[in-house]
Amino acid sequence: LSAHFGLPWMCAATVQSLNHVRALSTTRSVTGNDGTKKEQITVVETRLTGFLIHLSIGVSLLLLPVIKLIPMAVISGLFLYLGRNIMTGNEFLRRIRLFFVDPELYPEGSPMTKIRSGKVHLFTLVQLLCLGLLWTLKVNKRTSLFFPSVIGTLMVIRSYILPSFFAEKELAVLDSDIESEAIEEINGDQLMARDNGL
Repeated sequence: LSAHFGLPWMCAATVQSLNHVRALSTTRSVTGNDGTKKEQITVVETRLTGFLIHLSIGVSLLLLPVIKLIPMAVISGLFLYLGRNIMTGNEFLRRIRLFFVDPELYPEGSPMTKIRSGKVHLFTLVQLLCLGLLWTLKVNKRTSLFFPSVIGTLMVIRSYILPSFFAEKELAVLDSDIESEAIEEINGDQLMARDNGL
């Protein structure tokens, strides 16, 4: 149905879809002051792999008697591996780790050194609060119906509320995949002196 409307077949919210995009990506290794990272150059656009994945899911229904023989620990381990693999390179998790690191010890090439550590921590706290709110709504049966609506309010928070507390250049660094354009723009003029205060 999605193909008839020109929409993508994969949902970017699932671990499998993100791994699928990574598998179709051409990358190169970039070495900087904070280590070696993989940088995406291109992503091959194809609908064939999405079709084959969904066909395999459908065919797996015929294999239910065999699938039932797989121990639950193996399946849990597979999902644990996929989840851990997709968290690699997640900026939100990196910023959580920065709570426990002295700002003087941040990786030298990190864009987080271009803004005050207090702003980095404030932004991360806002994200943690939003995540906590979403999780609370999701697990409570009375409020789980409002879960999609609250996801919509996240866009309002990002577009209208956060710009009141953060400069646009700070948001470009904090709320991105640390794209090279944002880094180059920030490197062009230092936002603020690195200190521990807000």
